[in-house]
Amino acid sequence: MTRMELVTSLDEIGAQMARILSSKDFDASDRNRRFLEYVVQEAMAGRADRIKAYSIATTVFGRNEDFDPQQDAIVRIEAGRMRRSLDRYYLTSGRNDAVRISIPVGAYVPIFLRHCAPAAGSATSVGGILSEQGTGNKAVHRPTIHVCGFVPEGAAPGLADLAASVTRRVIAALARFTDLSVVGPDHPEEAVDFVLSGSVAAADGKVVAESLLRETAHGHYIWSDFFECGSLSDDCVAQRIAIADRIVVAVGQPSGVLISYLAQEAPNSGSAASRSFESVLQFHSSWRSFDPGQYDRVRQALERTIQRDPHYAEAFACLSQLYSNAIRFNYIGVASDHHRLQPAISLARQAVHLSPGSSRSYLALGIALWFDGQVENALAALRKSRELNPNDMEVIAELGLRHCLRADWDEGVPLIEEAYRRNQALPATHRIGLSMWHCHLGRYDQALVEARNMDMPDVIYPWVMIAVSAHRLGRFREAKSALGSILALCPDYGDLVAADLQSRNVHPELALMLIRGLRDAGLACPSASLSPIPSHRTQARIAMQPWVKEPVPAPQRL
Repeated sequence: MTRMELVTSLDEIGAQMARILSSKDFDASDRNRRFLEYVVQEAMAGRADRIKAYSIATTVFGRNEDFDPQQDAIVRIEAGRMRRSLDRYYLTSGRNDAVRISIPVGAYVPIFLRHCAPAAGSATSVGGILSEQGTGNKAVHRPTIHVCGFVPEGAAPGLADLAASVTRRVIAALARFTDLSVVGPDHPEEAVDFVLSGSVAAADGKVVAESLLRETAHGHYIWSDFFECGSLSDDCVAQRIAIADRIVVAVGQPSGVLISYLAQEAPNSGSAASRSFESVLQFHSSWRSFDPGQYDRVRQALERTIQRDPHYAEAFACLSQLYSNAIRFNYIGVASDHHRLQPAISLARQAVHLSPGSSRSYLALGIALWFDGQVENALAALRKSRELNPNDMEVIAELGLRHCLRADWDEGVPLIEEAYRRNQALPATHRIGLSMWHCHLGRYDQALVEARNMDMPDVIYPWVMIAVSAHRLGRFREAKSALGSILALCPDYGDLVAADLQSRNVHPELALMLIRGLRDAGLACPSASLSPIPSHRTQARIAMQPWVKEPVPAPQRL
């Protein structure tokens, strides 16, 4: 199996860029060739943090200084075209190139990777993140979902091919969710937990897709979907993607119908394998409720699981995320428990080691690194997570939130909006990014709506946005009530707010806006809080060094 490692040699990167630009198979337009040259040269010069939609638009595409990426999507559109041109190059004349230049979706900073032959027990480094080929999950019960072949209803030309194509894509996409075990149409229906079936038909010039999910223990249907998506004369690939991804998003992700059903209905069988999986279900349930009272119960269950099943990557990832969440949401009695941050990082690294193809492992790693101040490495981990499973809306929303906290609105806002558009059951925590965006633009009424929708009474940050936005709108009683909730959760928050926002890597100007808003609303903040806030720590992407592999702490000491 081929492994990848980060390329840091400027000579190699420059030579590869020249090779691409001179190839007839790189079919990009002249301005997209300038686009590629610009972002690669900026990254090589150590200025990756300056590669934004605004700088690209004004430097490459000749836009004026009043360019607004929210109103003009040229950079996002051309970035998509350039990615397709790069993909074509690497599928043709560049298929044997040792160095690969790519522009991850949702970002404009290039990543430089080298194909390497694997060595026994060797490490894999992607985007600055070091992992090792691991053994994956062993002897842990995971729900098995049987994907039946989607049935073409009717004899319209192309319908049978579309049905078969949808079946293949659903199987491939569900298999990316490592909490699930997926089998295809040829597998016997016995000894599976769920059966997913469906059909495609042509009616009134439209393609109509229907899908059903049945649990096999009692034969109950627990989910169904029915929608239209264009006509048979349209692009078959686009239709296949639309149908399959809609099904996969609804069924497969942790906030989807299948895991939610298991969390509510699955009995505690008493077997060790089932108890291990149930501890992961407990984590996903607690993540949706934001109840700090569940913290100790879920933590103890996961700690027992990793002792019992030391190869269960999902349990390591969930425990890492739980430790990070205790700091992230200032759980009462746990807020000062920052000594759990290093175990959170180690647990996430172990999850990546055990299951390097798991999106959830990289999600946990990205969150832990963010709170350790390793901003660029955290974003690299989250991008890798999204690459591994582009249908996990929690990952997309998390990446979008991190960009919003950095005030990278053109990167972050579309990701969060996409996540909530595709999965309305997604936990509301990521809406804080949208609330901050509206507040930044002076749209305080919309900022207030997003903050209210979060419904997280035990977390300070929705109350912060309510206090600031309500006061700006002249709703002084609501602002005062929100301040009361803030002080009930943290009586000294006025003294701590600047350090708190800095520890969360909030952009200095954004943090200053929030502090001023809180002070205007009546929160007692020291004058020093209104001084310029130092920027968070960052690391240039080119300069990122692979981590030295550290041993994971023994479970009994976590």
